[in-house]
Amino acid sequence: MVDARFSGRSPTAFPVDAEAYKQRNLVERCFGKLKQWRAIATRFDKLASRYLTGVTVGCLMLWLRMACYGT
Repeated sequence: MVDARFSGRSPTAFPVDAEAYKQRNLVERCFGKLKQWRAIATRFDKLASRYLTGVTVGCLMLWLRMACYGT
């Protein structure tokens, strides 16, 4: 566990799970990369099934890029 503080002035600290924080950061970076695609960021497809398909294809492309190039 890592202690984190709200600000330098606050004497109260709360425990933060470092592994959960790493996983949350990974998910947020993935959303950031997905939002670079215009159709996903603007919800171009109005049907939920088509939007889900677009997000799925986007995730697969990100995963394949990571597997092939390591970025």
